[in-house]
Amino acid sequence: SVIEQNSKGMALLINHKHLGTNFRKIFEIAGRALGLRFSIQQISILVVGLYAPANAGARPLFFNELNGLIEQNHANTDLVLCLGDFNFVEDPLKDRSVTYEGRYEPGLVQFISTKKLLSIKDIYREQNPHGTDFSHYSKQYKTQSRIDRVYGNPVIIDCLLQSEFRTVSFSDHKMVVSSFTLDPLLE
Repeated sequence: SVIEQNSKGMALLINHKHLGTNFRKIFEIAGRALGLRFSIQQISILVVGLYAPANAGARPLFFNELNGLIEQNHANTDLVLCLGDFNFVEDPLKDRSVTYEGRYEPGLVQFISTKKLLSIKDIYREQNPHGTDFSHYSKQYKTQSRIDRVYGNPVIIDCLLQSEFRTVSFSDHKMVVSSFTLDPLLE
């Protein structure tokens, strides 16, 4: 069916002027995750883009597979970004418009391992500890949530210029746009 054919896919858009050298794909989970590595001058950068399964039962398996690929490929990296549609929230009290008592978020435990592997933190939450902006509206449940996120290691968080949610006409998700400057690291 059309829904099944278009039920997964992800893309990373990076300004080619700033791409640097040694750009290469280091891993892929078809339609679900992409790991890219490149350098800008002496700075090694790892970008992990992902689209986690909406199916709650598949999410832990996805993050386990992703963690295995990250373990094999993240050594000797200065800056790390992990971004995409996670299809769950980390903090239901802050990241959902409606909270369900005792709701378990499948995949969260495995993603906490991802965060530890990469030493990453939620960029929005670092900048807005009490913020309640949302990236997705569910017509079915009439709720909002922040399932689209950008994570970074402390070095890249220090380079953040801005991070914002932008409404786009072609999706039921808002686009998360984050801008960084590497100038302090290149001086």
